[in-house]
Amino acid sequence: MLISGNKIGRATFLVVLYLLDCAWILALVCLPFAWLFSPLEFRYGPAHFTCHWGLKPVLMAAGLPLLRFLLWQSGRSFLEIDGGGFWRAAWFRRTVLSLATIIIFFAAIEGILTAIDFKYEMPAIIFEGKGEFGGIEISHTVPDTELLYRFKPGDVFAGRKINSLGFREREVEAVKKAGTIRVICMGDSVTGQGLPGYSEYLNELLIARPPTPGVWEAFNTGVHGYSIQQGLIQFRRQVRQLKPDIVTIYFGWNDHWLEAQSDDQLMAIRLNPVLGKLFERLGEKRIFMALHALINSGARQKPDRNDRVFRVPPQRYAQLLRQLAAEIRSAGAVPVIITAARRSLTEQTVGQCRIRSVAEGNRIHDQYVEISRTVARKTDAPLFDLAEIFSSPDCDRYFAADGIHFDQFATEGALAKMLPPESQPGLRQIAAELHSFLIKLAASPEWQRRKGG
Repeated sequence: MLISGNKIGRATFLVVLYLLDCAWILALVCLPFAWLFSPLEFRYGPAHFTCHWGLKPVLMAAGLPLLRFLLWQSGRSFLEIDGGGFWRAAWFRRTVLSLATIIIFFAAIEGILTAIDFKYEMPAIIFEGKGEFGGIEISHTVPDTELLYRFKPGDVFAGRKINSLGFREREVEAVKKAGTIRVICMGDSVTGQGLPGYSEYLNELLIARPPTPGVWEAFNTGVHGYSIQQGLIQFRRQVRQLKPDIVTIYFGWNDHWLEAQSDDQLMAIRLNPVLGKLFERLGEKRIFMALHALINSGARQKPDRNDRVFRVPPQRYAQLLRQLAAEIRSAGAVPVIITAARRSLTEQTVGQCRIRSVAEGNRIHDQYVEISRTVARKTDAPLFDLAEIFSSPDCDRYFAADGIHFDQFATEGALAKMLPPESQPGLRQIAAELHSFLIKLAASPEWQRRKGG
């Protein structure tokens, strides 16, 4: 009976050792998750459960090997057992030591970053189950978490009613009619301006002289103040669903205006609930902030003496322009990149703190124009070089006093009525030049490949 009892005692002892080894490695695996999801929250209907881990996971991960060691020592003394459990296997020891080394390494980095109070502003995250927030309050617009703001259908902006799709444009059908070639003009206030805008003049020319047999139409989705970053989100959320065949891209002004924060910092990112919750928790950790800062170091910019930065710095502008062109192509449409024409900026723009000086503002804008040309060349996207087309002194008369917009931009809100074509020679000329460009595009390999596809 004594021998049988000893066998049972040894067997039980060994089972306990194996269980402790399993619990130990499980504790090491779970430790990062406990660190990430602290506190742990669970909601189901009205029920709400919250668990604050504190140091309990660390104490468990450290206490289990201590408990195992004491138990093993007692086994050697009373049951004459030398060893046992998974610890005797080399693979188990390597796994435990590897996990422990990784955890200690990252814990040390997190501790150092916390001690020096390292911080990096992470982009806001929104997902299903989390309330919408953010946006910017601008008169006659609606705050928007991702876009910052958008036009409100039925409201009036700069003297013109916003259509049912939410754009400063005539009413258009969301569903494209079969056989219609649809041209959508994306952009900022230069695209959105006009009574009517250049997209409507273009629409009239396309109806009168379509580049190919069939029905062509054009309208704009331009929003005053938008950058290329807002344009990309707008394309994903709405423009893509309008089934365009050609999309013109006219950004490059608001992108290099100086603001207290960049668009990356202001605009929220939408993710599915699982990724959203994970990214939100990771964003609270210093080591993830440091990693995010390192990845985005090339796109970071030094603020000026008043802590102002470009809304979309040059490298980021090029990246987003390439991305927008690629997504337009993936939607089955042809991207047309337009360079933003200018005359000299003014002291008024300096007074608005958008630029540091007139000379620097002109130089930086020309840099962004050159970026647009480079992206068009590298992505093989058709380039409508309006900056070059309007470079002649003969075109000075087309520009508004700010050197950015065209014709009667400054007084459109007060006029609040459609103007005769002769009152808007600049917008009319853009439409004429763009119409000629589309005629050539319709005969190009790019269009033929699309037609064949």
